[in-house]
Formats: sequence, C-alpha cells, structure tokens
Amino acid sequence: EGISGPDALVNPYYREFMDAAGVPRVWDWRYIVEVADLKSLKPVLDALNVRFYVGYHMAQKPDERLLRPFFSSDMDAFESATVWPRAFFTDSVAVYQDLPQYFSWLRAGDGRPFAAIQHSDWVQLSPVPRVSGDLGTRKVSPASDYRLTTNSTSFTVAATGPGFIVLSEAYEKDNFHLTVNGEKARYIRVNQAFRGIYVDRAGVYQVTYEYFPRGFLGSLELFGAGLGLIGAAVA
Repeated sequence: EGISGPDALVNPYYREFMDAAGVPRVWDWRYIVEVADLKSLKPVLDALNVRFYVGYHMAQKPDERLLRPFFSSDMDAFESATVWPRAFFTDSVAVYQDLPQYFSWLRAGDGRPFAAIQHSDWVQLSPVPRVSGDLGTRKVSPASDYRLTTNSTSFTVAATGPGFIVLSEAYEKDNFHLTVNGEKARYIRVNQAFRGIYVDRAGVYQVTYEYFPRGFLGSLELFGAGLGLIGAAVA
C-alpha cells in the first residue's frame, strides 16, 4: 500500500499529482527516485512528507546539501531536513489554474509549507475565505500531538488568525467524518490531492478525521439482508 491507498484503489488526485510532478513510475504503480533526479524532485518529496530515503549501497551518493546521511548497514539511509510537517496551519492561500502552475510555485518557493486551492474549487467556496493570497508573507504553524489509528488521524494545531489547516493525507470526497474541537466540519481539496479546513479566527484547534466511506451503512444493510436470505435458504 502507498500514501494513496491500496494499489487496487489508487486515488485519482494523487495519481495526477505524481504524474504532473514527473516522478518516475514503474509497472504502473511503483514510484522510484534515482539519485540523478533527486534535485528536481526534492521539493515535491518534501511536500509529500518524505523524510527518510533508503537504497542499496550506491556508488553515487545524494548531495549532502539535499539529504544528510542517517544510517548505513545493509542499505544506505538518508534524512531530509526540509520535509513538510504532516499537518500545519497557514494564514495564506494561493489559487492555481492547473497543475503546471502549482508545481512551478512548489519548485520555485522558499521550501516552507503552503496551501493552494485549484480555481475550480475556490469559486465554489461560500463564504469566500478571508485570507491573504501573498505566499511571501505567510505564517506557518506545524501541528503536534498526533494520534493515529487504523482509520483515524487526530492532531492539534494553533492558528494565528483566519487561514487553512492542511493535512497531507489523500483527499476523498465525503469519505471522512471530520470534527474540529468536537464539532462536525467539512473539508476541501487542498494542494491538489490533500485535505484542508478553513478556520475564521485564531485559536487552538483539535482536528480528527475518521474514515467512514459514503455508502458504508447501505453496504451493511445489504450484507444483513443477504445473510438473512442465506439463513432462510439453509433452513
């Protein structure tokens, strides 16, 4: 399994993200980064929360300005010092037209996390979020107190004012139950393939996403009906 889910259920937004980023794909599903491609892909991998890199013993080592050696035994391991946090708050958001524009910002940026929303999604937001569009002056606060289970992600983050709380886990429409400080909330697609929440004021926010796919209750009802029919047939 990968960040986008089981191979048989690849997230289309994540696939578009990886293809537009130019990450090489082997056998249609396996992503492998060669040392020669690391410099151009490093901003993308940082945004994907890739902190550790491993590979067989290599004659060509990564530039230590990109990755610092972490451990070497039967394999070489390296660590990124500029990886984005799994979740964060930012008080600015950029609106992009297409993926080439988004990746031009990602590669030319200052390396710090940011939030971006595709224009087709932005125009559907109501009311319009009261946030700055200037990424150069943005404030960023990493989340903490992560609590991860088999089907939920919880964390705490401090907001300095209106802005977006971004979680770099794959976006799926209506397949998660979201609560913010115990109240139900809605999430949107941010940074092409991930999830974001708009908050309209400063404060400390406790966020919980719980996987609960749409149609799940209906599937349980069909299962119960089928089980009953099998029982009746056996009787």
